[in-house]
Amino acid sequence: KASSPRQSSQSPIFKMSCGKTCAIASALILVVCGIAIMILGMMHQNLMPDSLDKGCRNMAKSTECIVVSYGEDMAAYIGPIDKEKVYNDCMWKVKNETGDCKCPGTKDDMGDHKGCDCSGTSFGAALDVSKALFIGVSVWGLVMCLCVAGLAIMATRTPEGCFSVFFYSTCSGLLHVVFVPIGGLFIVLGMASSADSSPIIIFMDNCKANVLDMMEDDSKAAECVADAACFTFETILKSTTTLGYGVGIPYFVAGMCMFLA
Repeated sequence: KASSPRQSSQSPIFKMSCGKTCAIASALILVVCGIAIMILGMMHQNLMPDSLDKGCRNMAKSTECIVVSYGEDMAAYIGPIDKEKVYNDCMWKVKNETGDCKCPGTKDDMGDHKGCDCSGTSFGAALDVSKALFIGVSVWGLVMCLCVAGLAIMATRTPEGCFSVFFYSTCSGLLHVVFVPIGGLFIVLGMASSADSSPIIIFMDNCKANVLDMMEDDSKAAECVADAACFTFETILKSTTTLGYGVGIPYFVAGMCMFLA
């Protein structure tokens, strides 16, 4: 008479939900996602100051258009436009008047905007927080992806029931709860700045007319300002879209890999 096998003594305590091939594939995907998160996140760490810089650069370029709009006699009277000074004055006003930063010079004689001290102001805090946030999201995403990928490789080299398998499954299960929502938030950001049905894109489809309506002015000078503003908006939207999809998709894919581990 054959005796029944004792299943409980032979079954492992911890077991991977997928096989070794699946674990290795997940590890490779996580490494790629982590590197993508790091590169694209760090590329956009200065999104806020870069947006401000682009805005003032475009406004400086529009001054020549504004002067020409007043006629050739006025343009000849004013002479060549110092675009760098216009750019510097724009940055100075934003930092000093809007951001409450301490800047060298006065309103009549503005100094170099690079000498402005924004420490202790809400403007400076917003710049620091946004930069720290993008760096944190990038570094944390890369480190966690590499850690889980390492655990996945370790789990394939140890017998089922080993604690490395337990840590791999547990860490994957916990981290996917964080990775998927973060990825979703960034993807929504990308969609908001690129989807045809987005209110922002609807506004940008007829940007110049909308800006002129807001200014309540349809002069040639106002058109120059509107063109500069719309070009700035378009540039910022492109950067935001790249950031949203570039960071969001790798985060989401990494989260789903962890979920299936």
